[in-house]
Amino acid sequence: MSVKNRVPALKVTIYVCDGESHRGVPLSAAILNFLFYRGIANAVATRGSAGFGTDHKLRSSSFVELSDRLPVTIQFLDVQEKVLACMDKLQELVGDGTIEIQETTLLSRTIAQPPAKPAAAHLAGPAYVMQIFIRESDRWNGIPLHQALVDAFRSNDVSGVTVSRGILGYGVKKEIHRERAFHLSSDLPIVLSVVEQPEKIAQLTPLLDRMIEKGLVVVSEATIVAYSHRGAPV
Repeated sequence: MSVKNRVPALKVTIYVCDGESHRGVPLSAAILNFLFYRGIANAVATRGSAGFGTDHKLRSSSFVELSDRLPVTIQFLDVQEKVLACMDKLQELVGDGTIEIQETTLLSRTIAQPPAKPAAAHLAGPAYVMQIFIRESDRWNGIPLHQALVDAFRSNDVSGVTVSRGILGYGVKKEIHRERAFHLSSDLPIVLSVVEQPEKIAQLTPLLDRMIEKGLVVVSEATIVAYSHRGAPV
């Protein structure tokens, strides 16, 4: 392999416990989802059979009562810019876990480009409203497309997304799709709505290009006006 394809990279090893979760999802799965939708080249999670952490309590698969606290190791590597762009969110996810970073060299004929800098999570003033029109039967990597899109948006720190299931509609083929009693249709329209800053919407565009094979994406300008419940802090 040509020497010119040698690229400085970082190898990251993350140590967490199997029983930990993040927003109702196993922590290891949440970390892998985040890395996947951030475009990290590769990542793998392995579950240990025994180990201990900073509390010095031994966990082993032979101890039934401790079997849900076994160590989980997640490893990934990529170019330095992409890895460093993920570190703030990874530190938030890992919490009391451990992150180890090693300098290494990536040998590849196809070197992934560093992602654009993520926009701030702050929402105020000018914004975009993005609506995505797909079908309930659409799939991506074997799972419902709308579910995969929600996971992708959450992994990319999108402020929020609403998924609506249609009861009646038609598309470019002019075929009527309707909800019928006692009939489980899998071809009803699904609409995902996102309100975000223009920079964040632009950051999501390459991801949508990869995930949506057939559908309609509409983006329109808007202004965010924040309301709060009476007596609640803004």
